[in-house]
Amino acid sequence: MNDTFLKNVITAIGNAGWLMIGTGVLILIFERVSTLGDSLSTYGILSIVVGACFVVIKWLSSYFLNKK
Repeated sequence: MNDTFLKNVITAIGNAGWLMIGTGVLILIFERVSTLGDSLSTYGILSIVVGACFVVIKWLSSYFLNKK
């Protein structure tokens, strides 16, 4: 596999992770100001956790790619 392609995929995973973290924060803020109760907080927390996993995967894979 091409090294540039792999780096682009890893960057896309990291960007998706940051986007999910931002979306989760916005969901939690919206949940606080809305009258829907706690129905959205689960999705906000889940989005933040999955986004954080994506960012960690990006950091680890970038570290190991630059190490070789």
